[in-house]
Amino acid sequence: GNGPVAWILVIPATAELMNRFLNCEISEKELFELTQPGITYEALYLCSALVLPEYRRKGITKRLAINAIENIRKTHPLKAIFVWAFSREGVLASEAIAGSVSLPLFFR
Repeated sequence: GNGPVAWILVIPATAELMNRFLNCEISEKELFELTQPGITYEALYLCSALVLPEYRRKGITKRLAINAIENIRKTHPLKAIFVWAFSREGVLASEAIAGSVSLPLFFR
């Protein structure tokens, strides 16, 4: 088909919400619900990425994430990226993304 081969979900957040999430004070759902539109975002949560099997390992997730970060950076002073990684692949992908955009990376 002609559907998407990959998608990513990122949630912009304040530094305060990032820290509360990293300290396990709020859940992923609460992070999403407490993030209000119209405020200044200082951090970006790399929530999830899904790539169809035949398109994996081609850098698609990294490219999508970098594009998203660059777009958000046009209007928000991002200072950090944070993740809750469940696999070695997730850790490596997050590190590659953070390195490419020169932002510190924090893990829950």
